[in-house]
Amino acid sequence: MKKALIFTMIFCLFLLAGCARIPYNLTVYSHAEDWASEEFLQSNAVKLTGFADEPDGGLPQSRKLIVLDLEEFDNIFPNCDVHADFGREIVLVYTFGDVYKTRDYTISEASIDSGSVLNITCKLEKKSGVGDASAPYQRVLLFKMDRQNISDFTVNLK
Repeated sequence: MKKALIFTMIFCLFLLAGCARIPYNLTVYSHAEDWASEEFLQSNAVKLTGFADEPDGGLPQSRKLIVLDLEEFDNIFPNCDVHADFGREIVLVYTFGDVYKTRDYTISEASIDSGSVLNITCKLEKKSGVGDASAPYQRVLLFKMDRQNISDFTVNLK
């Protein structure tokens, strides 16, 4: 009986260790480009690959935006399935060139540093034995979170 109780406690600890809670109720929507307006995508174009010889017209590798009100949100995402209460929440938008259209990103870490910068680390879903790379395209990650006093944010993709 005692061994069964110890085994159960150890098993529960392993379960809890794998379920780390992401702070600020931070949630990522990994394919928000499907909801974004063409105007937003065109005016916020990014370099699609990391190749030095890519004709990119001086485009940046990524762009980011903090959305604080419903009007701006609706202009960017007129077809969005996500609803935000801007009295209590904010939305962050991060766009970049990607080649894994069928994979999702998940949040692995998030913290706000002393300079009011939110640092987010996201992991790309792993698939083995599958050739699922696509032609480069503009991916948009939409993050929704509790309203915090942040001045900027970073996204580290792994």
